[in-house]
Amino acid sequence: MGIRALFSIILLTLVLLESTSILYVFSQNIPSKIIYIYFPGSDMERVLAIVRDVYGNGSQVNVYTVEPDQDMDPLQYLYWLTTGAKPTGDLGSTTPYTLVNQSRVLVLWNSTGLVNNPFVDPSIHPYAFNPLFNASRKYIPPRIISLRANTSFYWDELGSDVNVNLSSNILTVEIVKHGYTWSLNTSLTNELTPPRILVLVNDTGMVSAGNYTMSFYVVNASADNITLFFPGSLEMSSGVSSGLNKIIQYTVQWFMVSREIVGRLPVDATAWWLNQTMMSLSNIANLFLANPNVTSILIYVPQMIILRNAVNGNPSTELVNAVYSGFKSMLLDISNAYKGSLLAVFSPGDKSGKGYLVTVGGSAQLDMVFTSSQLASLLWSTGSLTPVGSSILLKVIAEKNNEVNDLTSRLNELNITLSSQNQKINELNQELAACRSENTILNTEVTSVKTELEKAQSLYNQAYTYITLGIAVTLAITALIGFLVVKTVSRKQ
Repeated sequence: MGIRALFSIILLTLVLLESTSILYVFSQNIPSKIIYIYFPGSDMERVLAIVRDVYGNGSQVNVYTVEPDQDMDPLQYLYWLTTGAKPTGDLGSTTPYTLVNQSRVLVLWNSTGLVNNPFVDPSIHPYAFNPLFNASRKYIPPRIISLRANTSFYWDELGSDVNVNLSSNILTVEIVKHGYTWSLNTSLTNELTPPRILVLVNDTGMVSAGNYTMSFYVVNASADNITLFFPGSLEMSSGVSSGLNKIIQYTVQWFMVSREIVGRLPVDATAWWLNQTMMSLSNIANLFLANPNVTSILIYVPQMIILRNAVNGNPSTELVNAVYSGFKSMLLDISNAYKGSLLAVFSPGDKSGKGYLVTVGGSAQLDMVFTSSQLASLLWSTGSLTPVGSSILLKVIAEKNNEVNDLTSRLNELNITLSSQNQKINELNQELAACRSENTILNTEVTSVKTELEKAQSLYNQAYTYITLGIAVTLAITALIGFLVVKTVSRKQ
């Protein structure tokens, strides 16, 4: 690696990590995650407006221009980011992960979550989601259902008859064999959402057994014609690495959007379809963010490219707005749940125009213009290739922060114990004070009793003296009388 390339990595890393990796260590605002969002085909001004709206004036939001210096389309650029090698052949395979040396992916991204990346094998990478992985019999394909009210049709992929009934604006869809029934009031809504879980206990011959979700968009509902649109559903645990929780609510994936079906749908139904794919992506992103072992993630958002391919390059404003609306919802989920995260949304640009890099939570705005190659260097510096990758730094910081939290918790417990002991001491002191008070009272009472006793003793002594004198006098008088009597008697004789 040359000096210029190394300088580019350091400079680009500082864009996001200045005032974070070092300064955060000395503060309590430790960033919990670094989130990169690759949003090819998006407009910088629209993305910047959404980011500012979501994160508000209290966050540092920066924007940089990216000059495309590589002759690559969005998928080729993703391949380059994922593998560190420039693509040499056709990437149009339905199983693009088979074109990749997965050991290279592990070297670059072992400690980073890769979300929605078609080039990653989630059975090898510990934290990845690839909706195309072994998906051939793991999804129920989208379809348009059109029939008269109160009739039925056979759904091949489900291996079951489906009854569709309409009564007083209440539309009911019943999957007979599996015992599921869903209803909605068409006068209030044309969406059967949130999705309902359908459990296929057995392989139907076209779709593998597993957990799927069912949702519908009502295109038309009348006695003469009911037209429902089913957006498709990927099996709920499909394409997810073993290191991640697999509870997924929304399972409508971007690869299901086809030109053939879009051409037959009204704009509002297509907009709903795109929004469902964005909700699925948001669901998956939060799955990664909730994992404490994933400190940085790279999210691939292909919806704008998919949309343009589906409508031959000229999407309507309503469809474009649907993608941006879904993107905003995803950012709202991220910002609400992970306020301390660092965010970077980017598009490298292509032959049609320049790209951009929008960051949230980094340093102050710098006067810089990046190339798409430098942008790739920034992403690689986040991964596990370098010993000081930002994901590793954040993981170390997070571990130390956990230790501090544990010690703080222990200190709080000791403070509670000390407070309890102090309370017991206060109670004992109060009891001691009460005892001392009682002792004083008792001493006063004893002194009083002693005084009374002394008085009684004095009276006793006086009485004893009086009694003794009285007896002596009595005896003397008696003796004198006796003497006189004897003397008197003697004289008479």
